[in-house]
Amino acid sequence: LDQWGEDLVACPRDGGIYVWDTSTGTGTRATAISGAPSVAKGIFVSPEEKHLVAYGAHDGSVQNPMLVRWSDANDYTAWTVADGHTAGVKRLTTGTEIICHTKTAKEICLHTDSNLWVMAFEGPPYTFSWVDRGSNGRIMGPNASIEVDGKVYWMGQAEFYTYDGTIQVIPCEVHNHVFKS
Repeated sequence: LDQWGEDLVACPRDGGIYVWDTSTGTGTRATAISGAPSVAKGIFVSPEEKHLVAYGAHDGSVQNPMLVRWSDANDYTAWTVADGHTAGVKRLTTGTEIICHTKTAKEICLHTDSNLWVMAFEGPPYTFSWVDRGSNGRIMGPNASIEVDGKVYWMGQAEFYTYDGTIQVIPCEVHNHVFKS
């Protein structure tokens, strides 16, 4: 779930992308967003210029677990990549699927099943920049990451991690108890 102004956008994991318009009242259901990928692992709204971003998205033929697609600025129905529009597409190259995202004030972290990617607003002509920050310790799952005071924290398969520009292992007094090592 994320906010689109006063409205709500939603995507059940590996499901369609929907919008609930608050002006229609609480007695109405969310509706599928026309033009959006038919299936995605998750979504979020970028804070700059308001792009709706879908990851693990359908590319028009099949769902691609490493594909990130985003709508044109301020228009969640415009997903076609064309001159004069900021809609776009990027396939991440490390990992086999995007597990989750974590927003920070400066960038958005995308966790694949092996690496941490950072997506930051750049502006025209590319809209976003992309950097593979390295191994994320195989993040535990889609709800294993959080942002606190500008830092991202997550649980990997064998360690706890933090990211504030670089990935670091967090020392943990209960490591052996948590990870059974």
